Amino acid sequence: MARKKSTTESLDKSKPRRIKGEGSISERKDGTWTGRIDLGTRPDGKRNIKCFYGKKRIEVQKKMKEFQKMYESQAAEAYKQTVEEYMFNWLEVFKKPDLADSSYDTLEDTIKNQIVPYIGFVQLANLRPELVQQMLNTLSEKGLSESIVRKAYMAVKACFRNVVAKGYMSNDPMLDVKLPKIDNKEIDVDEDVDDDDEKDDEEADVKFLKEADVRLLYKTCMQFDSNGELDFRYGPHLALILFTGMRVGEALALTWRDVDFEKKSIRVKKALNRVKDRSKPLTEDGKYQYKTIIKTPKTEASERTIYLCSQALEILNFLKEYNHPRSDKEAIYVKMHDGKKKISRNVLTKHLQRMLYILDADNQDIGVHGLRHTFATMMFNANIDVKTISKILGHASVEITYNIYIHVIKSLKQSAVSALELTIL
Repeated sequence: MARKKSTTESLDKSKPRRIKGEGSISERKDGTWTGRIDLGTRPDGKRNIKCFYGKKRIEVQKKMKEFQKMYESQAAEAYKQTVEEYMFNWLEVFKKPDLADSSYDTLEDTIKNQIVPYIGFVQLANLRPELVQQMLNTLSEKGLSESIVRKAYMAVKACFRNVVAKGYMSNDPMLDVKLPKIDNKEIDVDEDVDDDDEKDDEEADVKFLKEADVRLLYKTCMQFDSNGELDFRYGPHLALILFTGMRVGEALALTWRDVDFEKKSIRVKKALNRVKDRSKPLTEDGKYQYKTIIKTPKTEASERTIYLCSQALEILNFLKEYNHPRSDKEAIYVKMHDGKKKISRNVLTKHLQRMLYILDADNQDIGVHGLRHTFATMMFNANIDVKTISKILGHASVEITYNIYIHVIKSLKQSAVSALELTIL
């Protein structure tokens, strides 16, 4: 009579990996014994070897069999979990120790908003490449940005690399999954989930202002009404980002101590981030409260000196005269006429969008970070080399700068060729 297959054995080729045989057992020079079991490949690409030791061969063999039994039991239990259950456990156990607070918040939101609604209910045993592909295609079709779609892809990819490495699945469901194209271009794929919170902004779609709108915006930022008050209260603060290329968090963390008027420079050495405050109870609608933290840059390149152009210097002189700081420890980005409380990202964003709407700018949805992209684009248009631009922006490498602004660079090259064609006609 044929033996009835167990539940685990009846699953398809992606079932939990069994540890075949007893592994490798050998005698050591000192007369003791050692055993080795190959558990597959670790996330870093190296072999995952489990070693056992004993005075006698039978002792080592017993330890290996006990481990095999325990290991297969764990694999079977993990295999029954849903994608949602496993991913949140992976996030808490494996990713949290290595992530900054803001990066953890970002990855948590990606799992919650872009992954769980589509494949979160699926058991690991039933997850197929086509389900993940359909999820990514749907996100793309909904008009979400390249950055959001890429984050979802990389989160699932990294998580299931962990599943396979632990032996819970033999086939990686991400191997046949491809990122969809957006605007007829393929999305660049990183090697792993980005755990550098400073790069979150850099992954946003590159949107920037045209030269005519830059001139108009700057004029409006520094414009006064008949009472001698600014038409737009935080116009100078926005203009300072426009002419220095600082990240928003870097600007919000600036104090007057960071400015050297004699050398005409700003020293960027910290950044302000808004993160979930997990120590406080959730709000009535089940959401986290937030807190702000000031931290040093994660990469050496982010800590840098920015030399000021005439517009940036003019803005800083105006703000110092206007705010009358009592100490060089005071923040530069403070609310006007409101107890000098710090300005938030949301206030700056709303302020900028209102200004661009009133000015009828061509690109009205760039967000504050778009001012940084505009600054970078102006440098490219001024024929400044990409290596210098990379240092000014505080990127960890020239490759990052190139990848972010590749379409700007290509456009400039095409313009140069067109100009050459006109010259030789």
